[in-house]
Amino acid sequence: MNIQKHSYQNIFTLLLALLLVSNYVFGWTIPTQDPPRGNILIEPEPEIKPAGSSGYIQFNDNDDLGADSNLFWDNMNKYLGIGTTIPESILDVEVDSNTRFMVKNLNKSWSGYRRAVILLHEIYNGTNLGENNVVGTIFVSRGSSTSYNRKAVAYIVSGDSYNGERDQASVTSIGEKWNLKTCLYEGKKYLALEVPYSAANFMGGVFMGFAKSTGETLLLIDYYRESGDGNPAAILNSEIYNSLADYTKKDTLWFSGNTDSSIPSGMVAIFLSSSCPSGWTKVTQFCRDSGATARSPALASGYYTYGASGTTCPDGTFSWCKKN
Repeated sequence: MNIQKHSYQNIFTLLLALLLVSNYVFGWTIPTQDPPRGNILIEPEPEIKPAGSSGYIQFNDNDDLGADSNLFWDNMNKYLGIGTTIPESILDVEVDSNTRFMVKNLNKSWSGYRRAVILLHEIYNGTNLGENNVVGTIFVSRGSSTSYNRKAVAYIVSGDSYNGERDQASVTSIGEKWNLKTCLYEGKKYLALEVPYSAANFMGGVFMGFAKSTGETLLLIDYYRESGDGNPAAILNSEIYNSLADYTKKDTLWFSGNTDSSIPSGMVAIFLSSSCPSGWTKVTQFCRDSGATARSPALASGYYTYGASGTTCPDGTFSWCKKN
């Protein structure tokens, strides 16, 4: 009897609760004014999509993301391209189809006793070419800050195109002698710059200037290892080693008085004298005019002026001489 009584009480309690809830729901009315802090509407975050293609640098374009193929970032190599989507160096600026400015890291390093060349650009070898040129400065370093800290700088001007009739190349060496060479690499013929040799470790270098090539551009390759440090001599790149030759149309300037017999024919050097050493032919000479007040217009003190071969220069002279 008690069990039945409790069951009736439970049912009554449940019905009473349902009645109260239904009255609350049906009795609710919409508020007649906004809450004190206003209604809060939660909207989904807008999807931000980058402009352009992969690698295009993003910029603010009227409060939106903008991009242009003329600003490109190669994230794999960490190269910045301006005017190109295929940068080949740290900074690569394509001015037009024939003109390209770059800062290129010659980022190879190796132990000593290595001979190396920098492949500047492709040159004519029986097949007509497009534009090829290198105009700029090359700097390389050997040794370290505490041991045999050796620097070599070269100013290079070169170009070749079509059938090679107007190819030209000149190099000015500062500190150490650079030589212009030709060689084959992967079946193509290149104008190359031979890096001054030393037994010291090679620490890499950099190029800054204009460069354009239908093949490799400013590629640094060690092609031969001299014997040393317990290692025997070895050919590292047989194609370059077997094809390496002097560039015969050279116009090479070397700031030095060294008359080393290894200097190749055609190199031009400056000698601080009125005559050239044996084996050299004078190209021209310059006279030092310390006073220069009697000339009109007047020249600055210490000015060097042109003087034909054989001219007497009372205040000293230097000569440009070409290796026979």
